[in-house]
Formats: sequence, structure tokens, C-alpha cells
Amino acid sequence: VLTPNIPEAESLTQMNIRSVAAMKKAAAVIFDLGVKNVVIKGGHLPGRKSSGSTDVLYDGKEFYEFSADWIETKNTHGTGCTYASALAAGLAQGKNIFQAVEQAKRMVTQAIGQSLCLGHGHGPVNVPVNETSPNECLDGLQMAMNILTATRCGQLIPEVQSNLVYAEAGAETESQVAGFPGRMIRFRDGVRVLANPEFGASQHIAHIVLAVLKHDSSHRSVMNIKYSEKIIDVCRRIGFAVESFDRADEPAENKNKDGFSLEWGVNSVLLRTRMIPDIIYDRGGWGKEPMVRVLGRNPVEVVHKVLTILKHL
Repeated sequence: VLTPNIPEAESLTQMNIRSVAAMKKAAAVIFDLGVKNVVIKGGHLPGRKSSGSTDVLYDGKEFYEFSADWIETKNTHGTGCTYASALAAGLAQGKNIFQAVEQAKRMVTQAIGQSLCLGHGHGPVNVPVNETSPNECLDGLQMAMNILTATRCGQLIPEVQSNLVYAEAGAETESQVAGFPGRMIRFRDGVRVLANPEFGASQHIAHIVLAVLKHDSSHRSVMNIKYSEKIIDVCRRIGFAVESFDRADEPAENKNKDGFSLEWGVNSVLLRTRMIPDIIYDRGGWGKEPMVRVLGRNPVEVVHKVLTILKHL
């Protein structure tokens, strides 16, 4: 497999590459030189800042596109090496070329997103490493829940109840996000859980934390609490970064996909703000309860924010 960027592909083909269509033509030309697979990386393509970065794979039969949001940073040293290494590792693991390129694209995007500003010029990308064991996630949730159940926080629990989740580092699926089975329920003026935390126990809140992880790998915990104007006012008064989305703006094709509304809402906020707020809320919609989501790096941090809100109500 050959993985040229745009300038390299132009040198190999003597073409001017200014579009995805031109990338495909160039990939076909390079394929005819004798390689089995060609991946042209689109990080240098004009217009990438608005449309995102798109890579093109050609296997001699079909063209495949792999796209990701553009990340504005000068710290891109090592992107090519990271991409090629991740692709080679995927092939060594037995993945097919499509799966290996998908893995490489995802990994290099994460590495750019958490790149480091070191020295002069272009700083290095920072390859994500899963440093969290499953037990650490479960123990962290249990510790946070012990703190929460010792308080009278029942007034913060919404009609649909709450959940508190904690994702493994680099999580990509619901099965890598731990939460409480049956959610957290209001009992008198407090909160109770029905069972110990488990992986795959949450769907809706898991979608939120997975969406956050695509933008910032350090924020891996979320809890939903009741919405009210008073709660939002308190959040702003105590200095929390507060952002929101409007369900009325959601594309129609998203609304019938269970859980995807939340992913869309969170993505719309993070793409607009380019930062991770403490609070993301919405005022609900048809059949949807208004909700506040509290974000943090770990469950104890999230619970601390929740109890800070409670203290100031």
C-alpha cells in the first residue's frame, strides 16, 4: 500500500490535485504503476478547513472516502509516520485494507486533536494510548456514586432518571463505556442505583461521552441532571462554561435514529465552540424532556460539579 499526501501524489502523477475527484484520478494513475492499494491523504487539499480532511483509498476496483473534521493547529509533526504505522499495524492484526485505513484515519485524527505545542515551529502529534483498565472505570464510578448517594440530591434527578458514565481511554463503542444498569433513580430526597456499574449499561449518555471523545480524549465522564432555568442561572453564576443546542435545528434524518439526536447535539456544540464546556443543555422537544449534561474528566469531577450546583440552588 502506498500512502502519498497531495504534493507527493502530484509529483508521482504530474497532475494538479485540487478536489476529491482529482484525488481519485491520481489514485488510479498511481495504482497502474504497480501497487496493490493507494491511499491519497487529503490534508493539503484546498478548502479542507471548511469541508474537512478527506482521504481516498483505491484498491483497483472501488474508491473509498474517509473524512474527518478539520482540526486547526500548527502541531502536525509526525502525522505521516503515525498514519503509516497505524495502517501497517492494522494489516498486521489481520484487518482488511478498508478497516486498516479507517483505523489509521481515526488514530491520526485523535493524535492531531491532542497534539503538543513543544519547542519552535510545528509541534508533535500525540498518539492516544489506552491507559485505563476496565476496573479503574468501574471503581471510579463506584467511588463517585458513594459520594452522590450520601447527599440529598434528589431534586436534580429528571423524570427519565439519570445516569453517570465513564469511558475507557480511546473508547469508540457503547461497550467501552461503563454506567449504572437501570439508571440512577430518585428515592425520597436522595438517589439510588439498582446495581453496580457495568460496561454497556448506558445507551443515551454513552452516545454523549463518545461524541465528546471525538473532540477531546481527556473528558470521559458525563452525568445528566434535571433542567430548569434556575439551574442554568446557577451554573453561569458559579462560573461554569455553559453551552446549549436546539433540537429544532436537528436534521430530519437524524430524529428517527435512537440516541443519535444527542450525538448530533453535542457535536454541533463542540464544533461551534471548539472547547469542552462544563454544561451542555437543551430545552427539549416533541416527546423529549429538557435536560442538562454535566461533563468532566472523570466521575468524581462530574459529581463534584453536580454537588456544586446543588449547593448554590
